[in-house]
Amino acid sequence: MIPTSSLRIKKIKFGTQRRQYYLKVTGPESKSEKVVIYLHGGGWLFGTPEGFVQNAMVFTKKGYTVYMPSYRRLPVYDFQDMYNDLKNACHKIKNTRHNNINELIISGMSAGAHLGAILALDKNLDWEKMLNSVRPKSYIGIGSPLDLTKMWQSPVIKFLTRKDYTTANPISYLHSDAPSMLSISAGRDGIVYHQAQQSFEFAANTMNLQIETHHEPESTHMQIAEWSIPGNKTWKVVNNFLNYSSNKAVNSGTP
Repeated sequence: MIPTSSLRIKKIKFGTQRRQYYLKVTGPESKSEKVVIYLHGGGWLFGTPEGFVQNAMVFTKKGYTVYMPSYRRLPVYDFQDMYNDLKNACHKIKNTRHNNINELIISGMSAGAHLGAILALDKNLDWEKMLNSVRPKSYIGIGSPLDLTKMWQSPVIKFLTRKDYTTANPISYLHSDAPSMLSISAGRDGIVYHQAQQSFEFAANTMNLQIETHHEPESTHMQIAEWSIPGNKTWKVVNNFLNYSSNKAVNSGTP
């Protein structure tokens, strides 16, 4: 376990149901105008933001304030309910803040990376209205099911996509003005098949989008879930991506 005693954690509800809340996580280096929205994993069935707080430390040490929304779960709720929860969480975050956001990153692990990809790529979202924010600068997905057609069409996927398969599939949202992306995958992942990332990555490259990929052929899903442990390969990849992204923004003079 990574010590998280330096973090300040505040729980804020954005709805009436017990899953409708988010954690605001800050550290000594956090700045309010730099924000990461980080979404937890758990197969759209399990998991809580509290179980992923140590992941937030990677971002707080880089100066970000991290918001970690919870969302309603399968099998009662589906993708559209979860996505509505994320948008409502953003509206609530906006109402609790006192300044604009000039740097926004969307990230997540596993199921959270799936939801995060759509949040980062959805052209129909008005970020200024929803969060007093510029649009997302980057997306970082770890163990991300980015093309649901390449996943085992299990009951979980069927429950998730029961209203509309296409709107629940991240690859459907790729567009020419997409943010920079980092996709991290594992070769021995029996939960999120590597093909579900390769298909998305190939499509992004075909469109000449800014996408960096990192593949660990001998790792499992649970092993790359430990990406936030300082010193391991995936931790270094994420930190290098954050450093490059920040330096590029500074050198270009853009927020």
